[in-house]
Amino acid sequence: MKIISFNVRGLGSSGKIRVIREMLAREKVDMVCLQETKLVVVDQRLCSQVWGDYSCEWRAIAATNGGGGLLCVWNAMAFNLVQCVEGSRDFNAVRYAEERVGVMSGFVTYAREMEEFNRFILDMEVMDIPLQGRRFTWFRPNGQARSRLDRFLVSNTWLEWWPNCSQLVMDRDISDHCPILLRRVFQDWGPKSFRVLNYWLEDARLPVFVENVWSNLQVHGWSSGLVLKEKLKRLRLALKQWNFEVFGDLRTKRHEVVCKISELDKKEEEVGLSTVELGARQQLISDFWGVLKHHESLLCQKARSKWVKEGDRNSKFFHSSIKWRRKTNSIVGIMVDGSWEEDPARVKVEAKRFFEAKFSSTQRACPTLDGVPFRVLNSVDNALLTAVFEKA
Repeated sequence: MKIISFNVRGLGSSGKIRVIREMLAREKVDMVCLQETKLVVVDQRLCSQVWGDYSCEWRAIAATNGGGGLLCVWNAMAFNLVQCVEGSRDFNAVRYAEERVGVMSGFVTYAREMEEFNRFILDMEVMDIPLQGRRFTWFRPNGQARSRLDRFLVSNTWLEWWPNCSQLVMDRDISDHCPILLRRVFQDWGPKSFRVLNYWLEDARLPVFVENVWSNLQVHGWSSGLVLKEKLKRLRLALKQWNFEVFGDLRTKRHEVVCKISELDKKEEEVGLSTVELGARQQLISDFWGVLKHHESLLCQKARSKWVKEGDRNSKFFHSSIKWRRKTNSIVGIMVDGSWEEDPARVKVEAKRFFEAKFSSTQRACPTLDGVPFRVLNSVDNALLTAVFEKA
């Protein structure tokens, strides 16, 4: 899934149409949203020229007084139009002060615009996913001003369907605005780090299990640090296996418990339940609430919402917090020699190289303390400090 949003500053030039068509073919997009077309009439022929063929559908809003105009073209095989809400509003608002540089105007006016824009995003329950590639999307021709005026805002439902999406600022050419590419990214960064789950600590079997595993681990090495590292590594593997055997997959386990309760309820309606079966159902109900509590604890831990009390079940909020935290913490790519690089292997190499250069030592002249008198301890004071403590 790929979508491009682009403020083209006029679509009447055949040269602009050709550049846009080449960009769409190169990126293999499924939809393009163009702003400021400045066209009063839009037809199928024009849309086919923009898209590259006739396998597209489109909707447009005509320009008024030589300005504005919207055009949305999409692959008919990728999207099915169910509902269309048309409207037009031209505003150049930013969310934060650092998203606008070099634009001289009243600070109070900008502060009011930012407050209204952020309130709109909050009221519409949409998210501004992190921008990648560069910080700004609009540049004044003289280079003295720049702002982030272009962005995608997505809903929670969108993130449920496409959780790994990101928006990338593309190179600027035919307009003073940069195209924005919304795409789904698949990257394999290797194994994830190990974490202790909070609901483990509520299980009385955990301390006994850890103590038994730790005491039975036999690791030999030339240093205590190496032995400690290997024992922690093996303990981590043992805890993962213990979690799988004791708790299992919480979603699957909850579904299994619900199915067993439902079977006993149906049997009770038909022939009744014995004393043993009544006790088993009561235990299943208790197990269900235990699994549900563990699941809510896991969501809360992933969301890292410190102000939400443990046990306050709000799965929708937790899921939204998890998605947002993953978006803000994820590293999709980095700039390498002026170009955007997303290959995980290349990103790891460049990150390693950067920090090696950052913390590597270099030969340079350093000041010495020759000739500076320091107070020192004599042998009596040293013996007193290093003596073994004894009862008086």
